[in-house]
Amino acid sequence: MCDLNQTEKDTVLGHVEGLETLIGRIRASAASIEQRNWMDHEDLDGRLSDLSARTSAAHAWVHQKMAAMHG
Repeated sequence: MCDLNQTEKDTVLGHVEGLETLIGRIRASAASIEQRNWMDHEDLDGRLSDLSARTSAAHAWVHQKMAAMHG
């Protein structure tokens, strides 16, 4: 656990909110697949790639914060 300044708080919450938004879009794609038995594979591939990149960026930020606290 660690205290966050306002900038750090805004940054980490921005990462989380971005992931939540993207997950909502992926859920919408899944609902469409379920309802129509059809998939826009390029769209879903892009969203999953974006999720991977955004998750990696959030993960890296958390690790940098941890390293700064313990370094």
